[in-house]
Amino acid sequence: MATVVIVGCADPAAVPTDDTSINFAPAAVFSTTCTLLDCSFDAAASTDSDGNVDVYSWDFGDGASAGDVSPSHSYGAEGNYTITLTVADNDGATAYSSQSVSVVSAGNSNNPPTASFSSNCADLICNFDAATSTDSDGTIVSYDWDYGDAESGIGQTSGHTYATGGTYAIMLTVTDNAGADSSSSQNLFVAGGGPPDGQALFIQKCSTCHGADALGGTLAKISIVGKTAQEITDAIMSIPNMSSLGSLTAEEIQAIADYLATL
Repeated sequence: MATVVIVGCADPAAVPTDDTSINFAPAAVFSTTCTLLDCSFDAAASTDSDGNVDVYSWDFGDGASAGDVSPSHSYGAEGNYTITLTVADNDGATAYSSQSVSVVSAGNSNNPPTASFSSNCADLICNFDAATSTDSDGTIVSYDWDYGDAESGIGQTSGHTYATGGTYAIMLTVTDNAGADSSSSQNLFVAGGGPPDGQALFIQKCSTCHGADALGGTLAKISIVGKTAQEITDAIMSIPNMSSLGSLTAEEIQAIADYLATL
């Protein structure tokens, strides 16, 4: 029986425990409402499936920040700003989301729209819905999609089929009837058809641990000889900072284990 080596980033002095609990990362969700240069933000819709969202960290895109669930902020000048919300749960797992807003001064009577969307995928086929996008003083007249793979689309709802699995940065830009626009982006993991891509899965699920190339940090190894998928999961989760792997199928677990064994 071949030996599978699980590789993770950890303090070399750390000893894996028998704790097999899995902490799922929270979801960062927020809404934005702006009147002229004054904006309010609400992250109450952020959730954590197996715990609580304990930390809310805002970057308003102009050098200012806040740590409240529902902060307000006044911009010093009109323009486009990217707002980023980062949330952390009670076990330290994090997630983030961002939106781009346009704010205007008193001399401009049009308030920009707010871009918001949801997504769902079945293998390589993904559907996107921007029905939650709003415009407080007019109507949204166009919806433009960037699927993150050099392809684009239009319409309030849109579908796209990816050539391969991986992580894609999806961006929606909406424009209102007065010409103002705003954008919202999400990182979307698309599972490829056929066998799971262990490297892509690992980079997506443990990006906070290893960075974009999945190789950063101090390496700690656990050898798994003839173990079941659940035992492999337990070993992965016992390594500090690896809880962000989240929920995986037995096939995905084995694919990640096979990839890690090559490092």
